[in-house]
Amino acid sequence: MSFGQLVIGPPGCGKTTYCNGMQHYLELIGRKVSVINLDPANDSLPYECAVDVRDLVSLEEVMQRFSLGPNGGLMYCMEYLEQNLDWLQEKLQPLQAGSHYLIFDCPGQVELFSMHTGMKTVVDSISNSWHIRLAAVQLVDAHLCSDAGKYLSALLLCLGTMLHLELPHINLLSKMDLLPQYGPLPFNLDFFTEVQDLSYLADHMESASEGFSKRFRGLTTDLCGVIEDFALVHFLPLAIEEKQSVERVVSEIDKATGYVFTGLSQSAPYPPEMLNQGGRSGSSAVSQATGDCKSSLAQTELPGGHGLKKDFRMINIIVPPEQVLDTVELFDFKRQRKLSLRFLAAYLLQSSIQSATHDSIEDARTALLLHQEYEKHVSTGTLRDKLLEIYRWGKQHGWDASSLVKKP
Repeated sequence: MSFGQLVIGPPGCGKTTYCNGMQHYLELIGRKVSVINLDPANDSLPYECAVDVRDLVSLEEVMQRFSLGPNGGLMYCMEYLEQNLDWLQEKLQPLQAGSHYLIFDCPGQVELFSMHTGMKTVVDSISNSWHIRLAAVQLVDAHLCSDAGKYLSALLLCLGTMLHLELPHINLLSKMDLLPQYGPLPFNLDFFTEVQDLSYLADHMESASEGFSKRFRGLTTDLCGVIEDFALVHFLPLAIEEKQSVERVVSEIDKATGYVFTGLSQSAPYPPEMLNQGGRSGSSAVSQATGDCKSSLAQTELPGGHGLKKDFRMINIIVPPEQVLDTVELFDFKRQRKLSLRFLAAYLLQSSIQSATHDSIEDARTALLLHQEYEKHVSTGTLRDKLLEIYRWGKQHGWDASSLVKKP
């Protein structure tokens, strides 16, 4: 069994730089690493390339021979690779036999990974037929966080790619070291990495743009609802030149592929300094966070909060739904959108939360008050009527309940 990463993302997000830095880091911690270039347009490779798709097909030659543009040429190249998978399999077999860790550097054309069937066939062959445990690593330029509209577009791209590829998936905000030059973010970084309560985006876009009409607000709110309903997308911040940042990413990828379990039958797959570090990154930090959460769950009969399923998934814990008091599920109609904590707080409690920052303590306190409100309606038999009222009002007002908040 071999392991590897499928590195994807739009042009300019830093894929090739990531592959180069990841190769150097993994070699430093003792892994045998090979980078496979699957981008027929990449003619400047800073890393040592074990397999190069340009030996099979060249974008420049395809464009000249068939009079195609860059996008059409890339599509042709990937379809040509799909028809010649035996070439790629022959190149990978010696690397698999040598237990090499494989990093696939992919083209930047997003259609290839969000809708094109040819590239998906290639990926399926690598992961299923050739028994290489892959994780898709999708890079998104961190500067998109400075623009709410661009960030929402990135979320939709990530979600579409995750659903299309059907691989273990890690989303990264790349070039974090360059983020300060774009000015202050509209929200703190946790908001962008955790991808929760996206109703804030619609509020910010409306306040930041004079031409943002109610029609666009409704569209933005619905798109945010789709992303929250799937509850799949979240990000890890990455600065490829910072050791702790790379360690944390490697730890998450290894959990996704199952590489962490190779240490059960032999030596641990991590160097001692990574296992024993005291910071909040790397495998030790993940273990510490997981242990702390398991301990708190053991001491609490029914943990409560809002959107806990996603929180538990982030720290690799599975809790049966019947053992959790989750307000996102309590105030919910099946096949309807999930209601954000901010909306429920405004509508049911007439209170405004997260007006300036994203505060976890404030979220927990609000979830407790919402649970008390839920119990009140259950005891009086009015819960269904209240839910009908909430959804009817929300649809009529674009899910904006700020007007109901009591003024201080």
